[in-house]
Amino acid sequence: MVKVAVTGHRSADLFGYGAHEGWDWLRDTLRHLLEDLGATEAFSGMALGADQVFARAALDAGVPVVAYVPFLGQERLWPFSSQAAYGFLLDRCRERVVVSSSPSRTAFLERNTAMVDAADVVVAVWTGKGSGGTHHAVQEALRLGKAMVWVDPVRRQVWLVGS
Repeated sequence: MVKVAVTGHRSADLFGYGAHEGWDWLRDTLRHLLEDLGATEAFSGMALGADQVFARAALDAGVPVVAYVPFLGQERLWPFSSQAAYGFLLDRCRERVVVSSSPSRTAFLERNTAMVDAADVVVAVWTGKGSGGTHHAVQEALRLGKAMVWVDPVRRQVWLVGS
């Protein structure tokens, strides 16, 4: 069994909120990675951006998804269409793990740590930005010696990092 978690930037730090060919590239890249890694389970934090693209790619590839939700209601401030897409994805997930009972920045970091800890491989959709949740999850994966795949959305390249 190969459990694959994703960490990645939100829409604003990637290709924006509208249609962009970068989203197609990312979805295809993530689907191929899941297949190449032999993923049997996919872990997603379900945030807008890389997390949801990963969840969709996993579901399209027939890989069961576990949603690691930082707290109930993470979507409450999103536009209605984003909330609907989130609900649709959540309904298709095999399991939901709610990490915290209350909204906080810490809940997002705890969510990332829980996913990284449970995974065999971490896929980081990361621009190299030296702060924020994605950076935190990358550092945690490296600290734990997890195998990691870096998907660089700027250069559109993929690298194996770590074990």
